[in-house]
Amino acid sequence: MADYQPIINPFNPTPLYMKWIQLFRLCSYFLGAKEAAKLVWQLKFKKGKNIKTGFLKHPFWLREKNIDIGIFKAIIIREEYKVPVKQDAKTIIDGGANIGMTSIYLANKYPDAQIVSIEAGADNFEMLKQNVAAYKNITPIYGAIWGKETNLKFVDTGRGNTLYQVHETDEVTADSVKAYTVNGIKTQMGWQTIDILKLDVEGAEMSIFATKPGEWLPVTKLIMVETHDRYVKDCAKTIWKALEPYNFSFDFRMETAMLVNEDLLERFKTYH
Repeated sequence: MADYQPIINPFNPTPLYMKWIQLFRLCSYFLGAKEAAKLVWQLKFKKGKNIKTGFLKHPFWLREKNIDIGIFKAIIIREEYKVPVKQDAKTIIDGGANIGMTSIYLANKYPDAQIVSIEAGADNFEMLKQNVAAYKNITPIYGAIWGKETNLKFVDTGRGNTLYQVHETDEVTADSVKAYTVNGIKTQMGWQTIDILKLDVEGAEMSIFATKPGEWLPVTKLIMVETHDRYVKDCAKTIWKALEPYNFSFDFRMETAMLVNEDLLERFKTYH
């Protein structure tokens, strides 16, 4: 596939025409010209509200900020979480769900699946609830995935809105967030296995894979995880160490590691 440079946010009022040409070109490559034209028109004139496109069953919303268009482009247009193995997924955890793009993408691919969509950012979670409301098979949870059940506080380091220090706390306060474990969610939902576990959790994968991963790794079929060593040192090393006792193979799709439990699923298929 062509390697497109990141587009300029179409909600930004400048430049006047190049942003729409670039977006149309990208969408045409993946969706075709007709569908791309409809999508770009909606983004321009609906200002991110009530957007309908492609294979998605229900409309969705984007905020008029530069963060949401990049997420939409990666997940819906470029299909960053396109599953590389043949399986009829029934149980899915979307960890670090942001505004819900991955959850609605997977809900349309697997309409019979139960999906738990968990997000720790308050503003993101409000958009998430709006985007998944029409999907009765998605359960939104305000909270974080962590290595143990506790409460977390996120402290701004002043280095951007994705770079926070995370502190565990026993106190429940206005600025704390409840932390859930992968195994705890599985148990709460009454699942025997996890068909898909997606993690984009800004470094929390360190805690998740370092703390009792044997409770859930053997029964997890596919893990899609983005590592964040640039935020938390040795994240990737911790994941690979946790996987050593198990029969996982791996590949990469864009920034995401695709980890397949070969005791439960067939080997990777070739991407098309």
